Amino acid sequence: MLIGVADDGTVTGIEADYATLSRGDRDGYERFIIQLISDRISGPSQTLCRISFNNVEGKDVCRVDVSASSKPVFACPENSKEFTDFWVRQRNRTDQLYGSELLEYKEDHWD
Repeated sequence: MLIGVADDGTVTGIEADYATLSRGDRDGYERFIIQLISDRISGPSQTLCRISFNNVEGKDVCRVDVSASSKPVFACPENSKEFTDFWVRQRNRTDQLYGSELLEYKEDHWD
């Protein structure tokens, strides 16, 4: 995932995001991303993520690479502390799976 790049490929940078943080630099931004992942994704998911930064066209871009998990990982819905939502990235779509679809996906990928 690239943060600071628009869908059309235009580099927008993350400098405006820096201004919202108490420590407005790459280190502060990385800490923010890691805390967000820790708060919203189940298990030790932050260990599956590698965060890096590049300067592109004079602007900072954040890149987040995510490794596959050895078990299902759930997200917290907004305004909740329970990890119940299961999302799957399939090509250019992100779909939430429920019930039998979730169980079938789990069997195909982890059982």
